[in-house]
Amino acid sequence: MSRPHSTVWLLARCFLPSWTVFLVGGTLPLLVIALVIVAISVNIGTILPDVLDGTLALTYTNNVVQPLVTVGSTPLVGNALVVVVWGTLGVALYTVTEFIVHGIRNLRESGHDVQFVDGKIIPHPLLGQTFGLLVWRLVIGMAAAAAVIWLQPLLSRAL
Repeated sequence: MSRPHSTVWLLARCFLPSWTVFLVGGTLPLLVIALVIVAISVNIGTILPDVLDGTLALTYTNNVVQPLVTVGSTPLVGNALVVVVWGTLGVALYTVTEFIVHGIRNLRESGHDVQFVDGKIIPHPLLGQTFGLLVWRLVIGMAAAAAVIWLQPLLSRAL
């Protein structure tokens, strides 16, 4: 049996970072920077000729850039990317459909859950919260979609 903790201790514990946060927060930006450098160097050749001397730049081009260009130019990779894009769109469509169906079902269930008190029918007390939650999730989804549409030109110019 675990010992009970105070509310202050639980709140402090949930806001303290763990080693996982430091690990992910420290390595993820470095990984993203490395991937961006590799992606740019594949598009324009070697990006690091001024930073590296001739031998290291040649080794980088021959061992990193050239294999990526070779793999990227095969039809198999193009077909695989089309499959990945269609799969992602399918999962997104499934998620939206599941969200709508689940929300409607929850709304109907909370509408059918009634209480009889002194011969009066009292609707379920969480009916308003269920509707509010459905509207809140819909607004958040639309805001996320609007943010992606709004940021897309900026991201395309950045890349």
